[in-house]
Amino acid sequence: MLSLTPPFVPGAAVAAERASQREAAPTLPEVRDLLQACGEAVGSPVPDLLFRTLAGHPQFLVPAWQAMAGNLRAAGAEAVADHLRRCAALSSQPAGYCDPDMLRAAGLTEATLEQIRAWTALQRWQLPRVLLFAAAWDAALAGLPVGGTAHPTRAGHPNPPADPVVVPLVSPDQASARVRDAFQRLEEAHGYTPIHDYYRGLACWPEYFDRAVADIRSMVPRDEYGARAQELWWIARLGAASLPDALPAGTTWLTARGLSDTAVLTVRGLLDLFARRVLPDTLLDATLALALLRGSDR
Repeated sequence: MLSLTPPFVPGAAVAAERASQREAAPTLPEVRDLLQACGEAVGSPVPDLLFRTLAGHPQFLVPAWQAMAGNLRAAGAEAVADHLRRCAALSSQPAGYCDPDMLRAAGLTEATLEQIRAWTALQRWQLPRVLLFAAAWDAALAGLPVGGTAHPTRAGHPNPPADPVVVPLVSPDQASARVRDAFQRLEEAHGYTPIHDYYRGLACWPEYFDRAVADIRSMVPRDEYGARAQELWWIARLGAASLPDALPAGTTWLTARGLSDTAVLTVRGLLDLFARRVLPDTLLDATLALALLRGSDR
């Protein structure tokens, strides 16, 4: 049974946030191929921001992915992912800026709304698997036992949404003033710097993104939101304990591979930040948005 671990010290959190703003441009063919494999394994044509950021530390990401890839193909991983998707549905409702009728009145066409639905559905599909990866390694590097169940079961996970949509990811540095303002309001609401790919994709539709951020800001302060985000992290932690392949506990193996103490701290801070905050929050937001976009069809 995994136990709770305290959040990282502020120094590690700051280092992690800085690192998350500097996506690595992978130069090693091994890392480029690995990033593609990361995206395919979680059901997305684009590797998640977490993987792209960790690519700056290939001494960790390459062996970490090799150790975890089989786990993500296990039947138990999809069971955990499906449980996370169900638990990400909140009972309370946002302010209602993204009501489909209001969106149509604002000039968004059905074709645009369908693209937004498809992008949101893709993110809701892949986020739980990325969260499971982050939570598993967050626990393992803290020295907790992860994986190694007695009776592993392998099974291909169900297919992601058909023809997954690919949209440009708007960079905060290159966004319009309107989108930069929305990014800033999103950061203020969530309380951390990394802007996940889900929101960067939504920024392709500023008329929608403005409204989505307003709905998110109406939800984040509520007790249910914070409690459910913590619950999602805990579900992923518990799920990691029952994975078939054991992960090495502690960080000795990282320093043996040449990672400095500072780099180890940054990697651990990134995993902690994404597992506790970024990924649970984004999954909550995407789940809520998809329910609103589907309206009575949800």
